[in-house]
Parts: sequence; C-alpha cells; structure tokens
Amino acid sequence: MNSYKFALILVCSLLAGCSSIVATYIGEAGSIPYSDLASEAKQDLPEFEKHRFCSERQSELCISYFYGKPFDKNKLRYNVELKSGGRTSAVELDLEKHSLDRNYSGQVVLLHGYRVSKEYMLTSALYFRFLGFDVLVPDLAGHGESTGGKQYGVGDSKVINELISSVYKQDKPLYLLGNSMGAAAAVYTAKLRKDVEGVIIQAPMLPLDQAAIRFFSVKYPGLTWLLPKERVKEGAIMALQKANVTLEETHLEPVIESLSIPVLVFVSSSDEISPYSHFDHMDSSRVKVIEVKDRNHPSMMVIGDNESVHLLEWLNRRHVLAQE
Repeated sequence: MNSYKFALILVCSLLAGCSSIVATYIGEAGSIPYSDLASEAKQDLPEFEKHRFCSERQSELCISYFYGKPFDKNKLRYNVELKSGGRTSAVELDLEKHSLDRNYSGQVVLLHGYRVSKEYMLTSALYFRFLGFDVLVPDLAGHGESTGGKQYGVGDSKVINELISSVYKQDKPLYLLGNSMGAAAAVYTAKLRKDVEGVIIQAPMLPLDQAAIRFFSVKYPGLTWLLPKERVKEGAIMALQKANVTLEETHLEPVIESLSIPVLVFVSSSDEISPYSHFDHMDSSRVKVIEVKDRNHPSMMVIGDNESVHLLEWLNRRHVLAQE
C-alpha cells in the first residue's frame, strides 16, 4: 500500500483534513512507470529523438520531449492491452501503406493525460509517423521528466505553445492531439495559435472535480465509502488553486465549441472516467464526436483500426477543404 493511499484511508476515516490530502495526492502523485506498449511494432523503425526545452516565460520550467520524423514502411501493426478498474481493453492496428488515399505530411503534437508521461503516447505517435507526419511528444509540467508543478493542461498550454514555436517550421499543416488531461492542453494551445489546422481529442478530461471523483472510484474502489465526494471536490479545487487554474477552466466543452477549427473527439461508453454520454451533445458539422466501443480510459490513448478509419476520413476532408 503506497503512502498516499494509506494517508487517504487514515485521515479521511477520521474526517479531518481529507480535502487537503486529496489535493496533495492530485498535485504531487508521480507519473505511473512506463512499460513499452508496442515494442514489436517499434522493431527496425527509426528511434525518437529526445530533447529538452526550457521556457523563456517560466524560468524554472523545462520540458522533456520526443521528436520523430516520418518513416517509410509498407505496414504498421500492433496489438496493445491496457487494464483499468479490473477490465482489460485490447487495441489492434493493422494498416498497410497502399490502403492510404494519399500522402500525408505535417506536424502532430501529442499530449498525454494525468499521471502518465510522453512515453505512453509513442504508440499513437508511431501511427502518425507511418502516415508521413513529424511528431512532437512532450511531458506536461510535473509529469515524466519535465519540471514544475502540475498545471492540469490549462497552464501547460503556454509552454507547449512556446515549444511548438521553437520547432515548427510552418510550411505544413499543424495538428494537436490531446488525451484525457492532455485534451485541455490541446484546446487551450489551439486558442493561442492561428496556424493549427485541427484538434484531435481522445477521452477528454471532465471538470477536475468530477474527474477526480471518477478517478478515485476506478483507481481505489474500496475507498469510495471512506472518501466523501464533497471532500474530493474540495481537494480538486484546492489543487487547481495552487496551480492558479480555476475549476471553470477545466470545463472543456465550451472551449472546444469556441474553437473556429475542426475538432475530432473520440470517446467510449465503456470509459468510466470520460464517458461518451458526457460529450455526445457536442456533435456538429465542426466538432465530430465518435463513439469507440468497449474501451477503458487508458486504452483510449492508443489509435486502433476503428479510430484510424475515422481519423483518415477527417484528415482527407481537411485536405479537400484546403484545396477548394
């Protein structure tokens, strides 16, 4: 039993200081150790380059990131299994180059979720490299090998914007992809820039107070009777206040709908943390909401065959509009 879990049990059972303990957990819990999700798919492929970028505006914040260039292979295959709350979801991809309608190019920035790291996005990064894109995959603040405290995607947008400006050559399309909490980083970064072609979102984060309740119920189901929801909400708000982020800023639907660029959203009814029912109302001509079947929350960060079909249709539509 780790120290955070023990503290939650001890303090919350006494109903004293529970909100503060929740806030400390949310703000200080480390990134989950990474185990390679698709090692077989990476065999004989060019490695990702690892770099470090330090913010000019936030002097003590340095971001670790991977950069990857397109590679020329005839096929890409992987089969990944991810567990959450006692359930396992499998994600398969079997894609051949000759099946693609056209050649793709551009820059895709992939932004991870809460308590994971840039390494968890590398499988999906392989997918975009296979299509022909350059990829940029950073650790968010307070995650992985990046410094600073957690900024819950909202504050991260400023340094991500700086990082993109330092490497993006602006001669090809720029896309942002955000998973879970990374969705906040993606949409807020898109609001800061005029050169983003589109945003791809996987299992977007709910407002942090709601997300925290769902997170604890899945991560620690045995604690739900000891952990009052109101204390979890208070703890989430306290964690945000420490990062100078408001709860309203983590409510992503209004931000998504305010963007003037196309947005593609992948959500699953089987995802207990970011359910399809919370986002299906956003489906419109500009915001396309796709339901992915039988997928838990962690598995949503990996692009499978079903998502690939919708993603390619969406990218092709962007290409047609650009030519008109």
